[in-house]
Amino acid sequence: MTSPNVDDSAAAGRAMHFYHTVAAPALTGSLSKTFWPTVVVQVSSQEPVARHALLALYETFAAGARKPALFAVGHYNKAIGLLRSTRDPVLVPFVCVLFVCIELLRNSPRNAIAHCQHGINILNEVQAESDFLRRHVVPVMHQLSLTPYYYDVDPKTFPMINRPLPAAGPRFESVAEAHIRQITIQTRTARFLRSGEERRLVGGYEGPDPDSLRARKFIQLDLDSWHGAFQALKAFNRPDSKEHAALYLLEIRYIINKTHLSLSDSTSENDYDAHLDDFRAVVDLAARATASSGHGGSSRTTPFCTGDSAIELGFSTLLYFVVSKCRFLTVRIAAMKLMEQLARLRDNVWIKPVTAAVARRIIEFEHRISLGDLDLGDWVDD
Repeated sequence: MTSPNVDDSAAAGRAMHFYHTVAAPALTGSLSKTFWPTVVVQVSSQEPVARHALLALYETFAAGARKPALFAVGHYNKAIGLLRSTRDPVLVPFVCVLFVCIELLRNSPRNAIAHCQHGINILNEVQAESDFLRRHVVPVMHQLSLTPYYYDVDPKTFPMINRPLPAAGPRFESVAEAHIRQITIQTRTARFLRSGEERRLVGGYEGPDPDSLRARKFIQLDLDSWHGAFQALKAFNRPDSKEHAALYLLEIRYIINKTHLSLSDSTSENDYDAHLDDFRAVVDLAARATASSGHGGSSRTTPFCTGDSAIELGFSTLLYFVVSKCRFLTVRIAAMKLMEQLARLRDNVWIKPVTAAVARRIIEFEHRISLGDLDLGDWVDD
């Protein structure tokens, strides 16, 4: 087998050009407009371990569903080797961020979780606070720390980031601030729900756990406070056209989190029926996001501007929750149509072809219909 040439300067130059023009914009979400296009490039130009990781990230992103070339493998292995000998505690979590993204793009959740856990552990051990950590590494690590819970990681063994955010004011100053503060609450929610699932599966418990009720109450209070500051942001700040869809996405996540928490101790699927208005609100917000993009249902080659990135949970994943839990046919079909419309496999690692197929099958099975025999346009007006 031919060994990869990790010192090919021409290939590295092409890689950096592709990263600047394609990969960085796709990875950039509403949380940080500078991390992927600016900070990553600056650090990679100074630190060899970051440069090798970035070149591996480029090739993995460019490969898409294909197996990454030897170019990516060589730079990945080189970065791993350098990381093991790195003594800079600030650099390690930064490079771990790149590795997590590489593994998510490669559809290797186990490796992504391992890198995320390592990065959080090192981050928690760093004693000295730095502007670089606070402004760049910590926000992105918060964003990625949510990922493991969607792969059923155990909250008892997976660490949390022990770096509390500064106290929030009565309103957020930017979409990015609203985003990062929502992520911290969403992570707590995910840990709480995961712990609750484990408890329900173990026999011998009757009635709600008092400690669990208190934990849920604190999360709900913080979620309500977040929503108040979020509403103030929308009232006082005029978002540009690119931020409208990001605001809709944050609102949908708020609704989904609120629903999850309120039904955390539910034992019946029928309890979701009481949240019909919430499901309708999610569908309406997703439809507005589609309209705000200016693309509607037309085909396109550029990424859908949602304010989320290629590694973030986007609209389709959240709409799947509506399809799977809402038992009202018209709302389900509207959510499914938007889910399929917003799904762009190359734009987001969370979008899987099987998800849309499962969504359709759920509707067909539970309502005993064949969607292929129906004109779906007749069903979307509820």
